[in-house]
Amino acid sequence: MSSLNDSMFARPPVFATPEGLGVLRQIAGQTRGSQETRLLDEELERITLVRGEGGGAHVTVGSFVTYKDLRTKHLMRVQVVAACQRAGDERLVSVLSPVGAALIGLQAGAIFRWREPDGRIRAVKLVSIDTEA
Repeated sequence: MSSLNDSMFARPPVFATPEGLGVLRQIAGQTRGSQETRLLDEELERITLVRGEGGGAHVTVGSFVTYKDLRTKHLMRVQVVAACQRAGDERLVSVLSPVGAALIGLQAGAIFRWREPDGRIRAVKLVSIDTEA
């Protein structure tokens, strides 16, 4: 079985402002070490800090985004939120979920792949970061 370090799974760069990284660490710290936060914990270790928007817009907590699930080919428009804001609304994706953790810090056009605990491969492509709800 291939590992996530293989070139097929090379992860795209992820970005955050110092303030954004603080928010993400606070959210992840509430459930640190659980299976639920494994992917977010991994991504927090890879973040490149930027000032303002740095090298271009990137997904933050609160961002409205459109992404494509590359397995199902479905386009989804969601808002990336903290776990406490999820409340069962399909248009809200928690940063603690695998999809939310995959999207956080990405720039438009990036593809993020990961392996689910059951071994299935998942992939999403960030189509756009939208400026309005």
